[in-house]
Amino acid sequence: MTAKNVGIIVAAALAMYVWGMIYWGLSPLPYLTWHQTRDDVAAGQALREHFPEQGTYYLPGEHHGPEAKAELYDKGPIAFVHVTAPDGRPVHEPWVLVKGLVLCLSVAFLLAMVFRIGDIQAVGARLRVGLLAGAAATIMIDGGDMVWWYLPWDWKMAQAVYNLSAWFLTSLVLAYGFKAPQT
Repeated sequence: MTAKNVGIIVAAALAMYVWGMIYWGLSPLPYLTWHQTRDDVAAGQALREHFPEQGTYYLPGEHHGPEAKAELYDKGPIAFVHVTAPDGRPVHEPWVLVKGLVLCLSVAFLLAMVFRIGDIQAVGARLRVGLLAGAAATIMIDGGDMVWWYLPWDWKMAQAVYNLSAWFLTSLVLAYGFKAPQT
């Protein structure tokens, strides 16, 4: 791989990274879908009591027999809870930025490899392939969360808007800059 191609992959990753900072860090759009608890302190105490460890919980749990599970489903509530830091963490954790950059580099690299392995030379074809790959990933992940896990459509749509726009931006940079070797 040429130094220019590595530079283009890094540029595509940085474009995605900066777009993520703008979308998730500066824009209120994704957070308009969130609801607020009546009392964050009391809710936090209940979470700590009933969901004591970091991890994913589903309520009602899978450990119930079929009849008890059906009754609990009928009565509600049904919840998917992700506990990420039961003992707290800083609001701004520097390592999340490093992990985010690695994620963006990984996606840009893999998309560049699709262009290379597919021997896709035309800019328009690269852009279409990148957008189709992004649409497929977004539909599978965000759509799957709505279908299989009943996650709220408004929250998943906020994520889908970011995912599709990030794929578009990354595809655009790679489509115009990355040069697959001629075969």
